[in-house]
Amino acid sequence: MTISAVVFDYFGTLTPSLRQAASGRNQSELAGLLGVDPVALDNWWQASYPDRSTGRTGDGISTMRLLSQTLGGTDSADILRAAQDIRLATYARMSTPRVDAVEVLTALRARGLRIGVLSDCSPELPELWPTLPLVSLVDDPVFSSVVGERKPHPSMYTTVCATLGVTPADCLYVGDGGSGELTGATRFGMRAVLIADENWTGAHRFDTDDWHGETIHNLADVPGLIP
Repeated sequence: MTISAVVFDYFGTLTPSLRQAASGRNQSELAGLLGVDPVALDNWWQASYPDRSTGRTGDGISTMRLLSQTLGGTDSADILRAAQDIRLATYARMSTPRVDAVEVLTALRARGLRIGVLSDCSPELPELWPTLPLVSLVDDPVFSSVVGERKPHPSMYTTVCATLGVTPADCLYVGDGGSGELTGATRFGMRAVLIADENWTGAHRFDTDDWHGETIHNLADVPGLIP
């Protein structure tokens, strides 16, 4: 197999392993601003992830409005915008790449490899993407909230291969094992590798993959996987 493209998961792969996202002070601040119960807000946020990550709740403001309406909060446009600004700030912190991500992606591109990102995410990541440090190093990001499906749905892998102009057999897929992504990539015909760093065990992932295949422990190991 000749690898001509590397496709990365984003959160927990190109970023540090995540703890429970948007909790604690952030959730309390949102609840107070919207006038809703913080526990109910947290429960709604977790339960709504499948819909948020496939675009079914609309953009960020629409999602915030739906949250507030469902829990009996405000419908003030100014407050909803302020709440979404808090959410975007939190998401921006979550989206900060690993310290060696730029170096690793630069090395891969120097070898002529295509670089893709395949991320299950709510609409905040596509909105923030142009401002992130890796934007110039990734050929074509593919986001679940835009595609309308989550990994391991075949359309996610089909889309990233089409945008990169490669076949599944051309791709190395690297992910932290959320969303059944590794078995999904393997089923689709890609070579898949788990990245499990020192924080992986306690990290937050939806639908963790039952993976017993190839594993690395540092992002810097990726170039060495490709002859």
